[in-house]
Amino acid sequence: MKDAMNSQQFFVALVKHVVDKLGDEEDNILACMIVLHTQDILVNDNCRLVDVSWPVGAPHRLHAITGRHAAEVVATALGHESQQAIDEWYSMYCTQTPYEVLKSVPKPMMEKVENVIRCISEHPLVESVVDAD
Repeated sequence: MKDAMNSQQFFVALVKHVVDKLGDEEDNILACMIVLHTQDILVNDNCRLVDVSWPVGAPHRLHAITGRHAAEVVATALGHESQQAIDEWYSMYCTQTPYEVLKSVPKPMMEKVENVIRCISEHPLVESVVDAD
């Protein structure tokens, strides 16, 4: 049976997976936000997203989300869903890691981003993580 959830729940599950594997240090969370904002996620066939439909035969691709949406996702994943927490994560993202493409990420943070990509790629409902179109 396929796991059914909406796309928001899926993104939150990915961040929780990263936190479980890599820890909840600020740099890991910001790296998650970079990945969610710059990368598309190919969802495997074991996951059914109730709010997304794909053409028959097309890859199950969730497109990169906005920085603000990434802030909502990480705040939810960390159990701090208040508007203040969302605003704080968004502010940190905009001031500390305002990257629109991976090639702009400096080396020290890129190592964290690569770890997050690897971790998300290992999630049982993910096929792969790819550059956003």
